[in-house]
Amino acid sequence: MVHADILNTLKPKFADDRGWQDFLVFLDSHKVRGSATELWLQWEIHLLKKQAATNGWKPVARRYAAPERLSGASIFQ
Repeated sequence: MVHADILNTLKPKFADDRGWQDFLVFLDSHKVRGSATELWLQWEIHLLKKQAATNGWKPVARRYAAPERLSGASIFQ
């Protein structure tokens, strides 16, 4: 388990208890270890992978692109 002092430094980054609980479940289920920075980076990578899987991002020239990018629609209008 991750040290309590590391968890105490990360808890303020979450706006609600649900996000915090999801983070704790992620740490436990993926056996994540390291410093606060390493834990946070692994959490962000996990969220990006989850977002890519649910939003239909596709690999284009060895990089991932959103469906809007593939269709030529600008998301920054």
